[in-house]
Amino acid sequence: MSQKKRILLIEDEEDIAALIKLQAEITGYKLHVEVDGINGYRAIEREKPDLVILDVMLPGENGLDVCRKMKNNPELKNIPVVILSAKGEELDVV
Repeated sequence: MSQKKRILLIEDEEDIAALIKLQAEITGYKLHVEVDGINGYRAIEREKPDLVILDVMLPGENGLDVCRKMKNNPELKNIPVVILSAKGEELDVV
């Protein structure tokens, strides 16, 4: 049997994190949650997940800065990132 794919979710909104975690586990993924950018980046370095789901507005360090650090790190740059955002203005599009 193959090992479950690992997802790291960095999200400070508890309800959103719980919903994503439930759906990931139902579909066969192992999901770990961090609630701020600083600890989230440390978890990325430590765990090297198969996918990172990253909120933009986070305490400590924002999600875009976490993503930049990942993409500048040769060991992490190939990990896919999905960006979550409640921002809807055209100016806020990444």
